[in-house]
Amino acid sequence: ADVVAAALGVLDHRHFIRDLDGVWPSMKAVRSESGSEILTLTSALKAALAARLTEMVPQRAPRRSVLALFNFMAELCWANYISTSEHAIHQAILHLLDTAKACSFAGITEPATWYVEGCAYFLSKVGEIMMLNPLEVFNVLDPLSARVACLARELPRRTKFFVWVLLERRQRLWRGALYLSVSALYWQEWARSRLVLLAHTKGDPRTCPLAALPWPACEGIRKFMCERNSLDAAEVVWKTADSLEMPATDQWLNDFIEQVPATPKAREGSECSE
Repeated sequence: ADVVAAALGVLDHRHFIRDLDGVWPSMKAVRSESGSEILTLTSALKAALAARLTEMVPQRAPRRSVLALFNFMAELCWANYISTSEHAIHQAILHLLDTAKACSFAGITEPATWYVEGCAYFLSKVGEIMMLNPLEVFNVLDPLSARVACLARELPRRTKFFVWVLLERRQRLWRGALYLSVSALYWQEWARSRLVLLAHTKGDPRTCPLAALPWPACEGIRKFMCERNSLDAAEVVWKTADSLEMPATDQWLNDFIEQVPATPKAREGSECSE
């Protein structure tokens, strides 16, 4: 649980995997406190991840924690610590998407966008692994892809971009590098907010209005310009040989939804039949 909690504070988890690889040979299985089961490193990680996913809705975890957790899970999947279709984790993801649907229906976009973006990013990272097992494609990848696509129709363009990367990357056989990075727009806002502070402390009140303002007013301006945590401004980056851009219209999303197969499993996952 401490490892998972620490992982929520960063967007790059490769050093976590290296640390886990380092302690893996010396780890031994132990009995749980109740004595009813044997705990290993992998089983403890699975339980901690599932618990954290379940807690995200009642605790209303911030966007940075949602994206960080999904990125950490994807890295664990690639390192073979957990399965891409782990039952407890899969059920927790379905619960997050159910909550996203309810929030979107009620006009509450923020938590809905976080959960859809996290799920779409996770599928974009581990979809290549799922494609090796047709059963996982049918039971997990296809239903969840259809579901995030349907939910994204009413969500902002930033969320649609996460879904577009998922669908387009699958079309291109998962080529290119995928990772999270703080957006350039955030750093522009951060730089402007620092200029406000600089103007207040170093400027001449006779020529600089900001220098003449009292400190609380200046601090209020700075927070208005850039108050959020930098990790909350994370965006998905997809590096390919040919720089692709998401279409200006949402026709690509409508085309995908129309092509969702009319099977019970697809309808269950996408809820397009509603």
